[in-house]
Amino acid sequence: MDPHWRDVHRRVWQLVEHLWAANAAFGHGIEHAASVYASGMAITEREGANPLVVGAGCYLMDSGLDLKNGRHNHIERSLDIARSVIDQVPELEPVRDDIYLAIAHHEGDEPVPSSLPREALIVRDADTLDRLGIVGIQMTLRYGLWIKRPFCHPKDPLCLERSPELNGYSLDYVRYSFRLADALSTELAKAIGVRKLVEQRAFFEWVDSFRARSTLPDYADAFTVLDQLDPKFSSPDPAL
Repeated sequence: MDPHWRDVHRRVWQLVEHLWAANAAFGHGIEHAASVYASGMAITEREGANPLVVGAGCYLMDSGLDLKNGRHNHIERSLDIARSVIDQVPELEPVRDDIYLAIAHHEGDEPVPSSLPREALIVRDADTLDRLGIVGIQMTLRYGLWIKRPFCHPKDPLCLERSPELNGYSLDYVRYSFRLADALSTELAKAIGVRKLVEQRAFFEWVDSFRARSTLPDYADAFTVLDQLDPKFSSPDPAL
């Protein structure tokens, strides 16, 4: 690996850190950037990919999220930010197009173009991993709380008799996210994904326990159990 790529990543982060910081309000702040970057670099080392592209892609992919628009059109905004950043970091000019591809296709929900570079697949895997498991549930609930989305369907919270309504209920989105494990491309990401799904199943076993009590959980209940499952978890809302 080029010994200078760490310095390049540091300079990219200095240019975008302020854009990520405020988004902790909906679970996509600096911790998300750091987690995706760490996963991306671990996979890069295993795959022998170009760290320059992966690191920059991880720091830029969600830089377009903001408190005004949330996820809406965030890829387009992230690409605009990437253009500005690359103009200020000349070492990234030779890999500009690959970084753009990594940003444009980082969402695990979307189809993967057959010609996508390995580095773009790694950025995609790194982001997808952070949407799975306890961390992924954390982000989903924080975002749902932020946009005032109901926690769960009043009659079928586990989606046993219906398809998940992604814009309807936060728990539906967590249920849907099980599918994202199938979108992982690299072997290391797939192995990590297996462990993440175990965490998600443990959470849904907890949700299922409410059926015997003929009651429903809410955000506060979920934050409490997530705190127990992951000691590093903290509620996004002090009032909860």
